[in-house]
Amino acid sequence: MSLWDIVNQFDVTQLVLGIQNLGMVEAQLATMVKMGGGNRRIDDERFERLISSIQFVRKVCVQSDFMELAQKLDLAMRNIQNPLDTDVSTIRAELRSVTDAFLTEGAKRRFLEVKPDRVAYLDQDALFGPEVNTAFPSAIPDIRKSGNCLAAECSDAAVFHLMHVAEYGLRALATDRQIALPKGAVLDLATWEDIIRKLEVAEQAIQGYPKTLAREEQYGFYHGAMMEFKRFKNVFRNRIMHTRDEYDRDEAHSAFVHVKAFMNILASKISETSTTPEIWV
Repeated sequence: MSLWDIVNQFDVTQLVLGIQNLGMVEAQLATMVKMGGGNRRIDDERFERLISSIQFVRKVCVQSDFMELAQKLDLAMRNIQNPLDTDVSTIRAELRSVTDAFLTEGAKRRFLEVKPDRVAYLDQDALFGPEVNTAFPSAIPDIRKSGNCLAAECSDAAVFHLMHVAEYGLRALATDRQIALPKGAVLDLATWEDIIRKLEVAEQAIQGYPKTLAREEQYGFYHGAMMEFKRFKNVFRNRIMHTRDEYDRDEAHSAFVHVKAFMNILASKISETSTTPEIWV
């Protein structure tokens, strides 16, 4: 489970704007009370707009798990449900109580800031592009989590999920080249090092194929994929798996860029369920 899985997300802008709107109404009613209009009732149209605003804020509260505030809003609506029996002073007191409840409940929490340059990574399934999603659907959850961890500034966790994504690609590449592991080892249980050694042999073998344009394209594909893989393998995978270091936000983003490039190269020719011929023609 990543840190993001236990972070409660909500639309803080909608909640604050809703409370701010109720606060403005409360301020207007407070002015009326000071001017001696506390016993007056507000007109039906204004009353309906107020109820709609309260219902909207309550909906956002439920979505955000601000349940104490939601209950306070329920109580306020019950206390002012009949406009004929509700005067300005009563409505103003209920709205003031709602504002106080918002401040009280908000003070009990701590909020996670997402920096402007990381907002685009938040809760996105297609951060690597639609081609990667189509070719490697099993990697989508880790792609999404890597983006959320980048947004949450959890750099180590982001790299961890990115290495999971890369592993889907590495094993698909091994399947495509039909590599034979030592002692009948199962591909899903093989180490990266075992797979990489076999893939390097397969890459070299391509150079011995008949000299054609197809061979050049095939070698370019596998060599490009392996080069991109090696750009992050030693720097990120080995360190994160052996707790040798921590990553800052720029390093985690670098891992994201390289893994994305690797997966896009693979998605251009292979997938979890499709392979290429041994020799391209």
